[in-house]
Amino acid sequence: MTRRLIAVRMILLGACATAMPGLARDALAETYYVRKSGSDSANGLTPATAWASITKAATSMIAGDTVYVGAGTYQTEVVPASSGTSTNPIRYIADTTGQNTGDAGAVTISTWGSSHGFELKNRDYVEISGFSLRISGQFAILISSSIGCKIVGCDASGSSKPGFDIVGSEVEIEGCVVKNLGAAGIEIGPKGGVQSKVTIRNVSITGVSAECVKIKSDSTVVIEDSTFYNYPTIGVMVGGRAQATVSRCTFYGGSTGVQASGDSVAVDNCLFYNMGGEALKVPNGSGAKHQATFINCTVSSVSRGVFNDAGTCYVINSIFNNCGGGGIVGSGKATYDYHNLFNNNQPSGKITESVGRVTGDPKFKSWNDFHTQDGSPARHSGTPVDALITLDKLKRPANGAFDIGCYEYGATSSEAQPRVFRWTQVAPQ
Repeated sequence: MTRRLIAVRMILLGACATAMPGLARDALAETYYVRKSGSDSANGLTPATAWASITKAATSMIAGDTVYVGAGTYQTEVVPASSGTSTNPIRYIADTTGQNTGDAGAVTISTWGSSHGFELKNRDYVEISGFSLRISGQFAILISSSIGCKIVGCDASGSSKPGFDIVGSEVEIEGCVVKNLGAAGIEIGPKGGVQSKVTIRNVSITGVSAECVKIKSDSTVVIEDSTFYNYPTIGVMVGGRAQATVSRCTFYGGSTGVQASGDSVAVDNCLFYNMGGEALKVPNGSGAKHQATFINCTVSSVSRGVFNDAGTCYVINSIFNNCGGGGIVGSGKATYDYHNLFNNNQPSGKITESVGRVTGDPKFKSWNDFHTQDGSPARHSGTPVDALITLDKLKRPANGAFDIGCYEYGATSSEAQPRVFRWTQVAPQ
């Protein structure tokens, strides 16, 4: 497609969006196809006339366009030439089923040297879905100074750099697998005074040589329903002046689960087990606000449960089982122990206030199933909180009373509830 035709389509799309917003995408958006058997001299508009390269699609597509990429390995860096809009994103879709292109199988992007897999700089509303990214020397996906971008169902491995690098951008990451990297799994930070705002859902990260998720500073990040395992350092590292919420995540086989060096960190309904460090660590030394909450979590067989060395930390409705260095260790500004269960690991150090403490065997179902059995002291021993969705996505409380830990005995409803976090002291009951 010539630059003149692209310009005409962009003008028409803008006019159509103004006059008939509901019809803009359907009226002018194009669907393109890329196949290993294709040709960049074709028009790309049907599987039979598919392009051969994703680069051809990247330089041709405008707001509202979609490209389906057939199975095979494409040795290329993808650099979109245009941005989408909030109502007309640009979509890159790996057609792994072959439903659209006729070519089923993995769709792999492979690069080496100074090339990324996808590079989005000042490119808004671009969606990347289903690709396998085998990158040797750079980021699998770099997104810089962009908004409204999405990474869905991709897997990244093999690089000496982080899998996804997000700087000064607003991005959603969902259903991705990041593994076997020589750096952090996902790295997030600001650029030129602009914060990153990132949501991470249903992501699995393992085998990285640094943090699974590294939030460097000045960013707001929500992490939900994800798994971090077999990593050497920190699962989620929250840097200075950053804010993060970590909900319904599982950490195991690593060192520290969450390190809260940022302004505010909220952890709820998470599971931590078989780890060499702390489930939550609030370290000293950065000078940030250091406000942390740890609500309805289950911690078993770690070095220390919660270690607060700097800030204000509220620990509520959580189970601490066999934490060799202590369930809660306080030496920071203030550490509050509300309605927690301890087995073989009593709190130590500076505990500002303790209310509703429970001791005894939590009676887990097995060594790797942390639901509680009949007679567990965790049942109905918690205090009301606003972290209402359990690790297995059920609604709490059940039977009118709150349990301690990341699961809720008797919960059956999966009705979604908004997670509303308030930086206020939870009054013990």
